[in-house]
Amino acid sequence: MVEYGHHSQNDRWAAEIAFPGLRGGFFVEAGACGGHLGNASYVLERDFAWLGICVEPLDEYYKVLQGSVGDSACSTPSTRAADSC
Repeated sequence: MVEYGHHSQNDRWAAEIAFPGLRGGFFVEAGACGGHLGNASYVLERDFAWLGICVEPLDEYYKVLQGSVGDSACSTPSTRAADSC
């Protein structure tokens, strides 16, 4: 059973309604927060093998994000480039 964590259920909407059954998709998430809580793409990456780009403008969230997502890329305005997380 999939454990969804986004406060607005955006992760559930993407996985069950917009792209039901899709594995290996691609996402771009702006305002990715800390990677797990408050993140709409974490479940897609963890349970459905999606890859993507997480953009987080706040440095404190970005530092947490770098260590919490899998093979997706992370970006923040202060780095001006995407890092592999």
